[in-house]
Amino acid sequence: MSEKTEKPTQKRRDKARKEGNVAKSAEFTGAMVVLFAWAGLSAWMTVIVGRSAGLITHSIELVSGRNPTQADIGPFLLAALSELGLMIAPPLALAFVAALFFNYVQIGALFTLEPLMPQGKRLDPVGGFKKMFAPKKLVDLAKNIAKLTVSGLLGYLVIRDKLPMLIELPRMTLSKGMIIVSDVVFDLCMYLGGALIGFGIADLFWQRHQHEQGLMMGKDEIKREYKEAQGDQQVKGERKKLHRELLRGGGTKQVKKADAVVVNPTHIAVALRYDADAGGAPRVLSAGRGEVAKEIKRLARRYGIPIVKNIDLARALVDTEIDSEIPAEFYEPVAELLTYVYRLRQERENDSQ
Repeated sequence: MSEKTEKPTQKRRDKARKEGNVAKSAEFTGAMVVLFAWAGLSAWMTVIVGRSAGLITHSIELVSGRNPTQADIGPFLLAALSELGLMIAPPLALAFVAALFFNYVQIGALFTLEPLMPQGKRLDPVGGFKKMFAPKKLVDLAKNIAKLTVSGLLGYLVIRDKLPMLIELPRMTLSKGMIIVSDVVFDLCMYLGGALIGFGIADLFWQRHQHEQGLMMGKDEIKREYKEAQGDQQVKGERKKLHRELLRGGGTKQVKKADAVVVNPTHIAVALRYDADAGGAPRVLSAGRGEVAKEIKRLARRYGIPIVKNIDLARALVDTEIDSEIPAEFYEPVAELLTYVYRLRQERENDSQ
C-alpha cells in the first residue's frame, strides 16, 4: 500500500460525507451551548431569582402554619413544577437552538443513516482493542484531563473568591441569599464557559486537521480513481453517441417506405427512396451506425425492403441529413443501385405471376 501523501479528491470527500464521515467538533458545539445557556440565564436571572424566592416562601408557609395534607401537597407540587418549567424553559430553548445552529455551521445540511449501519470491522475485538491505544484516543484522553484540570482550577478560584459571602448565607435574608447564589453561578458559568470555548475552538481545528489526514490518498488510489472516472466518461460518451445516432435514425419508422437499404454491411445502414412523381433526387429516409443500423436492417427484412451491400456508398451517405436529397456526386451510383433493385422487384413480380 502506497503512502498517503496526496490531498483527497472531491469524489473522495463526497463519498466520505455521504457516509457521515465529516469534520465535526462536539467540544465546540458543547461550548457554544454552554455559552448560549449562560447568556439565557443571565438575561432571565431576575425572573429566576424572583420565582425561586416566591416558590421557597410558599413552601415555607405551607409547612410552618399547619401540617399539610395530601390535598395540599398535590396542587403545590404541580405549581412548583410549573414554576420550574417557566424558569428553565427560555435558557434551555436557547441552548437547543445553539446546538442545532452550530452543528449546521460545521457540517451543513446532512442526513445519513450510514454510520448506524452494522459493519463487520466494528465487531472486531482485536481492532477495537488496538483503537483503545490509538493516537487519537490518547489525544482525547489528554484533552479530557486538561479540561477537568482547568475547570477544577477555575471553579476553585471562583468559590475561594466568593467563600466569605457563601459562609454568611445562613444569616442572610432569602432574597439576598438568592442574589449571592446567582452571582456565584453567573461567575462559574462565565469562567468555565470561556475555558470550554477555548477548548472547543482548539478542538474544532484539531478535528478538521484529523479529518483531512484521514481522507488523504495514496498515488495508486489517485490513479485508480482517475481510471474509473475515465471509464465512466467513456461509457457516458458511448451513451451520448448512441443517443445522437438514435436521434439521427429517428427516421427508422420511415424504413418501410424505402426502396432499398444500402449497407457496408456490418455497422452502417442507409435507407433510400426515390419518388418519381415528386421529382428531384433520391432521398435518405434513415441512416445510422451500430444499433441504429441494426434496427434499420431489421425493419428492412420485416417489410421486405432489399438490402444491398455497397461499402463505399454506405459510408458516403451515412452522415447525410435525414429526409434530404443525396449529394449530386452520388446520383450515378445511387441510380445504378436503384435500377438494380427495381429490376429485382420486377423479376419477383413476374415470377409470382
